Amino acid sequence: MKLGRLVLFVIFSAFSISVFAQDSDARLKERLDGSWAVITGKVVNVKKVTGVQGDGMSEHSPDWYCAEIKVGSVLKGMVRTTVRKTFKMYFPASMDITQFRHPKFKKGQEGIWLLRFTDDVNLKKYDVNAKVALDPLDFQAVDQESKIKDLLRK
Repeated sequence: MKLGRLVLFVIFSAFSISVFAQDSDARLKERLDGSWAVITGKVVNVKKVTGVQGDGMSEHSPDWYCAEIKVGSVLKGMVRTTVRKTFKMYFPASMDITQFRHPKFKKGQEGIWLLRFTDDVNLKKYDVNAKVALDPLDFQAVDQESKIKDLLRK
């Protein structure tokens, strides 16, 4: 009887993991489909953004930073880079309850960014073309590139 329960547990666990993976891929696919661009690269510089109206006025302020990414490749979209092949994107550095789950970036970090136009009114006033990666799924490890490419083809 115990062996039967163990077999059922193993089967249920495998099924649950499979369903979770499919759900996770479906969410990632949604994020990819809704993104303005998808790039690979390495963060070469991070600096605090000053002059964003409203930043620091509340305990929930995002505390915007700008990450300069040296673009390795563009997987989706038309990304204009500087002469040095870099692209700027913004992220909230605050660890406040309203901001803590947003990805934070640091110099030397490599990965894949799913970029979107910002909805933040104050950041838009600072940079009308500001791009962000705010969902935890909007930043992926380098080893996920083939998976990202496969999902983009679907």
